[in-house]
Amino acid sequence: MLASLVLILVASILTLGVISCDRFFGVVFAMKARITGRRPSLLIAGVWVAAVAVSSPLLVYRRQITREWLNHTEVWCADNWPPVSWQLPRFQFNDFFAHQLSQYIFSLMSCTKNAVARLRIWFMNTVNCSNHSAVMSAQRQLFC
Repeated sequence: MLASLVLILVASILTLGVISCDRFFGVVFAMKARITGRRPSLLIAGVWVAAVAVSSPLLVYRRQITREWLNHTEVWCADNWPPVSWQLPRFQFNDFFAHQLSQYIFSLMSCTKNAVARLRIWFMNTVNCSNHSAVMSAQRQLFC
């Protein structure tokens, strides 16, 4: 039961992600071809394969437990995961530091791209550039 819920949940989330990426590329690159031909069927097949891969461990590592009481039989499912002796010990501080560092680098790259695009637009407008298409290209880069 739980594996089917996880399967449907993951498949719907990934399908929504594929649809939103298609809409994003349709807006940003309006003149280029969108997802056509065999690509939609391949994407949907990939979504379902990924959903099955994510939910299949629940089919293997779940077990049903039965407990007999005097006047009642109790039945429930529990996880039966193998021991994790093969993993190296993890340090929470290092994980936190790596996460914060990656977020800092990503935000720094985003701000730098935005600042460079704004400087290009400002420079083209102050120099009174006669090439209007270059100004429009720089403005499009700013919002991508």
